[in-house]
Amino acid sequence: MNITTYDYIDSNKRKTVLLIFLFPLSLLFLFVIVLYLIISVFPELRVNNLPIFQQIFEQYWGFLLLSIGFSVLWTAIAFLEGSNIVLKMADAEEADIQNPVYKDIKRILENVSITAGIPTPALYILSLEPGLNAFAVGTNKNNSAVVLTKGLIETLDSSEIEAVIAHEVAHIVHQDTKLMMAITLLIGFFTLVGGFLLRSNNGRGRIKTSAKAGRGGVILIIIGLVLYVYGTIVAPLIRLAISRTREYKADAKSALLTRNPQALISALRKISNRPIVSRFEDNELMSPMCIVSPLTIKVSLFDTLSNLSSTHPPIEKRIEALQVMDGQNGNL
Repeated sequence: MNITTYDYIDSNKRKTVLLIFLFPLSLLFLFVIVLYLIISVFPELRVNNLPIFQQIFEQYWGFLLLSIGFSVLWTAIAFLEGSNIVLKMADAEEADIQNPVYKDIKRILENVSITAGIPTPALYILSLEPGLNAFAVGTNKNNSAVVLTKGLIETLDSSEIEAVIAHEVAHIVHQDTKLMMAITLLIGFFTLVGGFLLRSNNGRGRIKTSAKAGRGGVILIIIGLVLYVYGTIVAPLIRLAISRTREYKADAKSALLTRNPQALISALRKISNRPIVSRFEDNELMSPMCIVSPLTIKVSLFDTLSNLSSTHPPIEKRIEALQVMDGQNGNL
């Protein structure tokens, strides 16, 4: 049974909806488990010797609801302002089409978008970035943007740039950008807040578990620990929802849009030699959004223990697939 582009788009829509529910539910589950362990270790936190799970829901229901509320609120923010947040995170600047180079690239983007049947995305540049990379953002076809590094623009020729742009437009067509932005912003929020709460309670002395003030400190540490663990260990597992096959799909779509698989093959080879983006070279959250991983090191525990969470297939495999499309010998 052949899977069409429409099937793939529908699949990504279902994954997005699943993730919206998965984030608050998994966060709630973690809070309950951690609270259970904390109350078990510190029995003085228990009230009237109630069963632990009953106490959790009776005494800490406010914190549980607050965590769910924050995740739901941030989900809404991610879909309303996600593109702008990611662009600011990357320090991207909208291309000045008065610049002849950017004007030509904008024309390429317009032509590829017309061929793909979508409105032309905005063009942004990482003007201080010598590394070679690109990514796309947007929760729908009307608020999307394609971002290119200055190094990519200066290194690739026009046909290679067209192939890269077509790859990013393919992600917009397939609605991969919606899924990637949801992952990036939601996980980033949990990790940031969790780390802040842990640091804010560091060095304040021992926790007085029998006092109300001490109990509040315990709860803050619990919240910080859960959020941080969620963002650094659990989140990479959820990130697996972004299948590596999306890169093959985008490569194939690029080849179809440009009718030039060799241009993308050449571009991928050049990019793989210098893909590091200094703005997020140690930020794995941005990695799924880029055409080639911009990371210098593996920064998460899960990535250290396993390669299963790799967000991109090996460049060699992607090139082999493109060569097959171009009628050359190779195996998918």
